[in-house]
Amino acid sequence: MMIDELKYEALLNTEEIRRRIEKFESLDLSFTSSEQILSAILDIFSVEDEGKKTFIFEYVLTTMSNHERFYRVRKLDSFPQNRAPCEADFWNHPEAPINRFNRAGEKVLYASKDVETPLQELRVGKSEPFILIEYINTLPLILCPSEISNRYSDKKPISEALGMLNNFITSLARINVGENERYKYKATRALADLLYMLTDSLEETLDGIFYVSVHTGEMKNIAIKGKKLNKLMINNMWVASRNELNTINLYKQIFIESGTIRCEKVSLSSIEHFARNISLIPY
Repeated sequence: MMIDELKYEALLNTEEIRRRIEKFESLDLSFTSSEQILSAILDIFSVEDEGKKTFIFEYVLTTMSNHERFYRVRKLDSFPQNRAPCEADFWNHPEAPINRFNRAGEKVLYASKDVETPLQELRVGKSEPFILIEYINTLPLILCPSEISNRYSDKKPISEALGMLNNFITSLARINVGENERYKYKATRALADLLYMLTDSLEETLDGIFYVSVHTGEMKNIAIKGKKLNKLMINNMWVASRNELNTINLYKQIFIESGTIRCEKVSLSSIEHFARNISLIPY
């Protein structure tokens, strides 16, 4: 059932929204299914109009033009230890079945708009070696931002009720997940289901979700659907570490040709676009 924005906002009840959010926050996510979480989210946004429940959840898609750079960090122990690495190892998704914003059964590639964010996300220690992968998109990427606080911004001042809804979704997208708390990702899985269900055409149109890093607080992370990886290519790869001064040390550059992987001296042209401290280490 469709409802216009002004009527929807008029039907929002601040106290009822607060009560529903408190009820949601009392859920034990370790025992609550993603479907139940999604139902609870929809309940928070729903209003009753002419005896029927309905809701509005606006989205503003972001298009990233060709040749944007995205970065991924892989710790060395995340690669297979019983064989030499192959090209697929640089594209694979996390082994855990549930991660931030991946839907049930969906494989997702996680990357960031800068190098520092994935280093923070993976808690890479000083002097700890890692593989730094730089992707570029060969086709435009259409992403749905997980934040909705910028919506309604061109209209009248945001109401308390809409502000509460915006803040709720923002906190859901940024939910902090501890070492043994992967079940909390079910909240972001439910949110991803919600974002994809908004229109019939969005499922095929959308390439992924653009979201805020819980470690840096910046909108730098992307979760790209596995079936949309044909829009990306590996641009550069390096063996690297980070020193006590927070400088990235690059030891070797990794090349893949005809399925064969080799390491060579780092090419200066491969790093000239970096805006942070980069050091080349002869090795």
